Amino acid sequence: MAYPYAFTTELRTRAIGHERPITYRVLYLPPELAAAEPFASTPRVRMAGEVAEHPIRGAWQPGGPGVRFLMVSPTLCKAARIAVGDRVECRFALDDPDGVELDPDLERAVAASPTATATWARITPGRRRSYSAMVASARTAPTRGRRIREVIESLEAGAPPLRRR
Repeated sequence: MAYPYAFTTELRTRAIGHERPITYRVLYLPPELAAAEPFASTPRVRMAGEVAEHPIRGAWQPGGPGVRFLMVSPTLCKAARIAVGDRVECRFALDDPDGVELDPDLERAVAASPTATATWARITPGRRRSYSAMVASARTAPTRGRRIREVIESLEAGAPPLRRR
């Protein structure tokens, strides 16, 4: 697929947080792109594309004046056999800012509860992605089932997404 944005850059680390910073692997958007629209005026710009020829979806996030970064998961780094310091090609297109890749089991569970469905319709796409990511990141079936139940309980209570730390 031909992507409208393409560049090569170094995979780097970035510490996020103040009291207990967490270090992530990131790609930085070239300054000329970060200064252009929609990156210059939109807080988070959703994207879908490839890093080192492996699919990725995420958001270019602000990292200070004129700086945008994309977090790259350890799973993608392992699959692409890339490490901090490696130069990698990034190709992408803008993605639907309201799009959510909903886990199928979570989708069925939300649909089965009218109260959860109503709450789901009221929450932001970012919160929906948070719920879906929480379920998708489970490593075992029991954990996955527990997280789906927790999400449904939270939605039925009208509460925001659960925070995992």
